Amino acid sequence: MFVLSGRPIVINFRISSNLMIKIISNFLAVLFVSSLLSNAVYAQAARRDDGGSARVINKLQAMVREMTAERDALKAENDKLAAEIETLKEQHEAAVSREEKLGGELDTQKSTIEAVRGRLDQTHGKLVEVVEKYKVLNQSKNQLSLEHVELQKLQEFTVSELDSCENKNIKMYQATRDMLKDYGRQSLWARLVQAEPVFQFKSVELENIIQEYEDKLVEQKYRRKTELEEVYEEAEIVEEAEISEPESEEAHESGEMESQKDGG
Repeated sequence: MFVLSGRPIVINFRISSNLMIKIISNFLAVLFVSSLLSNAVYAQAARRDDGGSARVINKLQAMVREMTAERDALKAENDKLAAEIETLKEQHEAAVSREEKLGGELDTQKSTIEAVRGRLDQTHGKLVEVVEKYKVLNQSKNQLSLEHVELQKLQEFTVSELDSCENKNIKMYQATRDMLKDYGRQSLWARLVQAEPVFQFKSVELENIIQEYEDKLVEQKYRRKTELEEVYEEAEIVEEAEISEPESEEAHESGEMESQKDGG
């Protein structure tokens, strides 16, 4: 099979060979007939007279020339067919070579397609894996967001409780200071009663207890200031400033009371 101008051409070499055999047989037959006619011409020329043999010879010569022309035409046709057959053989070889080349390219393309399909499947698998991981991470993120909200609520509750405890501690501290002030204003008879062993009440020990309680309050405020967020720092500083003013006044009054006590 040959491919010429995009169309397949099928050549039957068996038919072309039979045609060549037929042409050669005809050619041999013409030669044989020519030989027989020549012999017949010479035989008749020997038996007949000159007038009759001349006509026969001319007739036979005309037949010989006609057969010779036919022979030459058949020979030319044979040469033409042989040239066409050779050309078709070359085209067939070229078509076979091109077919083999196209077959190799097709195999290469098939291999490339298989490789691309393998990479595509691998990429699809990785994409599915990434999507699954994203889903898991998204669920974890939502869970962490919920936990963060809960922790914020817990922190707000803790801050509220600490504020409440701190306010209560401050009120207890102020009440204790007030008691100490009332103790400093007692009459001489009450002080003499308290000086007895049975009613003895040491003001120095009371001052130490109050001072220790005050130190704990200050330490607690400092810890809260360092642990809470910076948003609360300014509010705590203002609160400490407001609390420190009455404490300084009470400490001054306590110092005066102790000096009066020592002088008495």
